[in-house]
Amino acid sequence: MNSDSLKERVDLLIKEHEEDPFRREIELKKLLKQAEKSSNVYCIGFINFHLAFCIFQQGKRGSMLPYSYKAVKIFEKMNDKTALARSYNLMGIVYAGEENFQAALFSYFKALDLIRGKRMAGIRKETLLNNIGDSYYQMGAYQKSLSISLKCLSGCKKNNPENHRSIVLYGLNTADNYCCLNEFQQAKQTLQSIAESANQLQKCSLLSAYYARCAWVSYATGDAETGARNADQCLEMIAS
Repeated sequence: MNSDSLKERVDLLIKEHEEDPFRREIELKKLLKQAEKSSNVYCIGFINFHLAFCIFQQGKRGSMLPYSYKAVKIFEKMNDKTALARSYNLMGIVYAGEENFQAALFSYFKALDLIRGKRMAGIRKETLLNNIGDSYYQMGAYQKSLSISLKCLSGCKKNNPENHRSIVLYGLNTADNYCCLNEFQQAKQTLQSIAESANQLQKCSLLSAYYARCAWVSYATGDAETGARNADQCLEMIAS
């Protein structure tokens, strides 16, 4: 079986089981055996990447590393920089999940170098920067993380103003950094600046996180009444 036909089968399988990463993992492993039997190196890398991703969606980060590592090693030998950048990003997520943030940063920066100055489908600079910022945050380097989250937030507002989910995510990260630096008024202003995007979201964990941050900042700035109201809204979101 050639690369194109096998890749088409992988694409169809991913689409068919888009909402079921557990079933997707089972079917991808079947196709991986076919790719290995036919020594179809590109598809082996392609399937390993998608196996790592669907395992990530299941919350089993500890099982991702062999697949993401193999995808990186295969795509390093091929002229597919998009696939390699996405694989490095995924491997960074694996290392971050293991709290190996130095290794995560190494992987993220490798991916960033590959896409720097290029427009590539499937991976965005802001996504990588956000992951880098998160690693710095987890390491306690809040000033570095803040600089990156501000860049992500302003870039998304300018270039993708309808991407309300990303705007809220980057805004929350920015507010978190301000809070960790005890700059609660700045955090409050940031949360106010993303309120319109938050109002566009349906009930979801990101919206409950928004209300939780609003409660935190309100209490920290001495506004207990607003803090209690935001905490109630957060609990309502979680309950729903």
